[in-house]
Amino acid sequence: MAWAFASIMLLNHPLLEALSASALGSIRDFNQQNLANTAWSFATLGVCDLPLLDAIAKAAMALRGDETSHQGISNLAWAFAALSLPNLPLLDSLAAAAMPRISDFGPQELANTAWAFAKSAFCYSRMLEAVSARSLVALGQFSIQSLSNTAWAFAALG
Repeated sequence: MAWAFASIMLLNHPLLEALSASALGSIRDFNQQNLANTAWSFATLGVCDLPLLDAIAKAAMALRGDETSHQGISNLAWAFAALSLPNLPLLDSLAAAAMPRISDFGPQELANTAWAFAKSAFCYSRMLEAVSARSLVALGQFSIQSLSNTAWAFAALG
């Protein structure tokens, strides 16, 4: 439900409060897509619900590598960066999960992940080298926005 409201940019605080309370009560049942969609939704609407986001980060870090996807990794990293919540343990966990599946990342996921790490000022060299190598292979598929965000991320991190 949060995803639907965020997709149409409909900010309804009472609804988000109710969804947050419900999610907090059942976060242990969330898979990575549920975690990523919820974080993405709140970030897209600009709502920084710290108890919910802390619970999402803890649940995401507890996932096994085979329970993660490239889109989920990218969306989680983007959501925390978009809300200016540089959760370094979460970013470390996401970087470790990204490395074995970097070849699955498309231009949008590469750009969002690089942007999120740069915005959080978290320079995880091995992961960024993998993002760079994968980006070069997929360069022709990048939108101008994705290319710009990726270039900004690498410039920001030096």
